[in-house]
Amino acid sequence: MEENKKPETTSQQDSAPVDYSHYMGTLNRIYRRNNNPKKKRLGDGITSLKQEQKPTAPAKPENGKKDHSFLITLAVSIAIILILWVIKMF
Repeated sequence: MEENKKPETTSQQDSAPVDYSHYMGTLNRIYRRNNNPKKKRLGDGITSLKQEQKPTAPAKPENGKKDHSFLITLAVSIAIILILWVIKMF
Protein backbone atom coordinates (compact mmCIF):
# COMPACT_ATOMS: atom_id res chain seq x y z
CA MET A 1 0.00 0.00 0.00
CA GLU A 2 2.77 2.39 0.82
CA GLU A 3 4.30 1.80 -2.60
CA ASN A 4 1.20 3.21 -4.39
CA LYS A 5 1.17 6.45 -2.42
CA LYS A 6 2.14 9.50 -4.42
CA PRO A 7 4.32 12.13 -2.81
CA GLU A 8 2.33 15.20 -1.87
CA THR A 9 3.37 18.31 -3.72
CA THR A 10 1.84 21.71 -3.59
CA SER A 11 1.52 23.44 -6.90
CA GLN A 12 2.11 26.87 -5.37
CA GLN A 13 5.56 25.98 -4.15
CA ASP A 14 6.74 24.14 -7.27
CA SER A 15 5.53 26.43 -10.07
CA ALA A 16 6.68 29.95 -10.75
CA PRO A 17 4.12 32.78 -10.79
CA VAL A 18 2.24 32.97 -14.10
CA ASP A 19 3.22 35.82 -16.40
CA TYR A 20 0.22 37.39 -18.13
CA SER A 21 2.11 40.24 -19.77
CA HIS A 22 1.78 38.71 -23.25
CA TYR A 23 -2.01 39.12 -22.98
CA MET A 24 -1.82 42.83 -22.23
CA GLY A 25 -1.27 43.85 -25.87
CA THR A 26 -4.44 42.02 -26.90
CA LEU A 27 -6.44 43.50 -24.05
CA ASN A 28 -5.23 47.02 -24.87
CA ARG A 29 -6.16 46.55 -28.53
CA ILE A 30 -9.65 45.37 -27.60
CA TYR A 31 -10.09 48.28 -25.21
CA ARG A 32 -8.95 50.83 -27.79
CA ARG A 33 -11.18 49.32 -30.47
CA ASN A 34 -14.26 49.31 -28.23
CA ASN A 35 -13.60 52.69 -26.66
CA ASN A 36 -13.41 54.84 -29.78
CA PRO A 37 -15.81 57.80 -29.41
CA LYS A 38 -15.49 58.75 -33.11
CA LYS A 39 -16.74 55.36 -34.27
CA LYS A 40 -20.40 55.30 -35.27
CA ARG A 41 -22.14 52.69 -33.18
CA LEU A 42 -24.98 50.45 -34.17
CA GLY A 43 -28.23 52.10 -33.16
CA ASP A 44 -27.09 55.72 -33.50
CA GLY A 45 -30.09 56.36 -35.71
CA ILE A 46 -32.42 55.25 -32.94
CA THR A 47 -30.67 57.32 -30.28
CA SER A 48 -30.83 60.38 -32.50
CA LEU A 49 -34.60 60.03 -32.52
CA LYS A 50 -34.57 59.94 -28.73
CA GLN A 51 -32.88 63.36 -28.78
CA GLU A 52 -36.14 64.79 -30.18
CA GLN A 53 -34.93 65.02 -33.76
CA LYS A 54 -37.63 64.41 -36.31
CA PRO A 55 -36.92 61.83 -39.01
CA THR A 56 -36.78 63.05 -42.58
CA ALA A 57 -39.92 62.79 -44.68
CA PRO A 58 -40.03 60.09 -47.37
CA ALA A 59 -39.16 61.21 -50.88
CA LYS A 60 -42.16 62.33 -52.90
CA PRO A 61 -42.50 61.53 -56.60
CA GLU A 62 -42.21 64.37 -59.07
CA ASN A 63 -45.37 66.23 -60.01
CA GLY A 64 -47.47 64.46 -62.63
CA LYS A 65 -45.76 61.09 -62.17
CA LYS A 66 -47.35 58.17 -60.36
CA ASP A 67 -45.63 55.45 -58.38
CA HIS A 68 -45.68 52.26 -60.45
CA SER A 69 -43.71 50.02 -58.10
CA PHE A 70 -46.80 47.86 -57.56
CA LEU A 71 -46.65 46.91 -61.25
CA ILE A 72 -43.15 45.53 -60.83
CA THR A 73 -44.29 43.49 -57.82
CA LEU A 74 -47.29 42.19 -59.76
CA ALA A 75 -45.17 41.24 -62.79
CA VAL A 76 -42.61 39.37 -60.66
CA SER A 77 -45.30 37.46 -58.77
CA ILE A 78 -47.06 36.46 -62.01
CA ALA A 79 -43.73 35.32 -63.49
CA ILE A 80 -43.03 33.17 -60.42
CA ILE A 81 -46.50 31.62 -60.60
CA LEU A 82 -46.05 30.83 -64.31
CA ILE A 83 -42.63 29.28 -63.73
CA LEU A 84 -44.01 27.09 -60.94
CA TRP A 85 -46.99 26.10 -63.13
CA VAL A 86 -44.70 25.11 -66.02
CA ILE A 87 -42.49 23.07 -63.70
CA LYS A 88 -45.55 21.32 -62.27
CA MET A 89 -46.85 20.46 -65.75
CA PHE A 90 -43.63 18.66 -66.72
